[in-house]
Amino acid sequence: MEVIERAIEPTAVAVEAGSMDARRRHPRTVTPGFVFGQVAQTDDDDLIGRAFKGEIIEISPCGLRVETSLDIAYGTLDLWVEIEGFPERMFLSTEIRWSEWLDEDRFHVGVEIVPNPLSDLDAWCAFQRAEWFRYKAEHA
Repeated sequence: MEVIERAIEPTAVAVEAGSMDARRRHPRTVTPGFVFGQVAQTDDDDLIGRAFKGEIIEISPCGLRVETSLDIAYGTLDLWVEIEGFPERMFLSTEIRWSEWLDEDRFHVGVEIVPNPLSDLDAWCAFQRAEWFRYKAEHA
């Protein structure tokens, strides 16, 4: 993930020792947008190829947290990412790192971007750089 990790410099954010934020490699930002995805690989054959829509909750340079009605705990997802205010729709191959049940038909899924020659990593890095400079300007 070297390409992605170089897209945005780390922030100096005070976090509580032992908290989830303290264990994270990258800062998270709340970013409005949507994903349109398809299950590429998982143990449940009934889910492979299934299409879904989700709302972006937050992003980091290496991944996203998405709210969706898809109940999936592990596997790989192909995502078309649309971020409000960014002109490009981006294709990203991702791997599920965690999932969380919210209620009977809503789940949060944390995904990490994985290498794939078809992924729009240049666009993702451009977005991350723009997001970093926006963040810096707002907190200057």
